[in-house]
Amino acid sequence: MLDDGVSYRAISTEMGVTVSSIGRYAISRKSQLACVMDDEPNTVDIGLRLREAADNARDLRRRVASAGTPLAQARAIKVETDSLAALRSHVGGDDLTALDILEEAQDVVNAVTDLAKSHPAAASALADHMAERKSLRDLTASLRTRIEKYK
Repeated sequence: MLDDGVSYRAISTEMGVTVSSIGRYAISRKSQLACVMDDEPNTVDIGLRLREAADNARDLRRRVASAGTPLAQARAIKVETDSLAALRSHVGGDDLTALDILEEAQDVVNAVTDLAKSHPAAASALADHMAERKSLRDLTASLRTRIEKYK
């Protein structure tokens, strides 16, 4: 039904589930890079934002360490450790290499989006090549939607 363009509300009514659960299911079906291209919530963005929050918390802790009260120092330490714990939980460990790779992939998707805007024919040729790879099906569909939008 989703692939046929049936509205979330219609599916909700027919299946007896909430509209928000249909939305969550639709997002879970789409590849993360396709979500990036479509400016939808995605794990890449969340991970990068968590890393940025942890970096900001580190900077805050360092500033407070030299000029803050003991209470402010304790709060800054707590904020930083909470940020690091959330980041660690999100990436599933201490190795942030995967997050770096996802950030690079996000940059590639953004470059492809720019290509669709400025050179739709070239982006269309790229989409044809991407379509040959099963793992890129969602990303290819999102790219083709963008190409149509910018023609």
